[in-house]
Amino acid sequence: MVFKKGRQYATAWLKRADIGYRHSYRTVGGIQYRPIDCCVEALRRDPEYAEAWCKLGSEITKMNHSEDTDKTLIGMDLFKDEPKITYNIGTNYPLINAAVFCFDKAIEIEPKYVDAWYQKGSWYNSWLYMEKEKIECFLEVTKLDPSISKAWHSLANAYASLIGVDGNFGKALKCYDEAINKAANDKYVVADAADLYDVFTDKANLLSECVDRDEQWYNDTDSDLKKKYSSGKDALMCYDKSLEIMTQYSYASYKKACC
Repeated sequence: MVFKKGRQYATAWLKRADIGYRHSYRTVGGIQYRPIDCCVEALRRDPEYAEAWCKLGSEITKMNHSEDTDKTLIGMDLFKDEPKITYNIGTNYPLINAAVFCFDKAIEIEPKYVDAWYQKGSWYNSWLYMEKEKIECFLEVTKLDPSISKAWHSLANAYASLIGVDGNFGKALKCYDEAINKAANDKYVVADAADLYDVFTDKANLLSECVDRDEQWYNDTDSDLKKKYSSGKDALMCYDKSLEIMTQYSYASYKKACC
């Protein structure tokens, strides 16, 4: 098969990646190619193809941490000079960093590429202790397209995980409200609309943090705001909202009973 470079040929390979499940194959020239292989072939033909980098990152996020995954990633010429991917074999880091590398390449090429920012943030959502990275990604998504309710929800959760930092309680509360307000008119740009029963429950969980706390807990820039919700009434209202939407939501019922 003649090797042809350029966006036209890269696009043809990228379309072949959209064949369904990760273990599906597309046969080209008698050779079987998985979706991830098709992305690599697209980038061989056009290394400046942001959409192909984003698609490759998304395919990598579907992989499980394993010895086979490490071998696949290390074997890609795209990653051969990237120590964050080729080192620390046997840990989660090659997998984490490979996907991030791809999303970063897409963003480097197209800084306002909303899908790449969202996918990168969603990937960080899969791992613990990466709230700062999540905030960076989802904050950028909300700036580029304020209509994406799931980005507001994820941003709120990231701030809520760091409520010990001055100002984050108020930021989280504002983002939950933005998610609620944006859900009805979400344009489904990069994801489905946020599930409101989840948003209300997460907001209720945040507000319940204000109940029965010692005075020292209120000593930051959000002190007045935290004291405003110290009775627990607002948290209960949010749990009730969640249960109105999904009456059999046992988690919300349990959290309401604990509030």
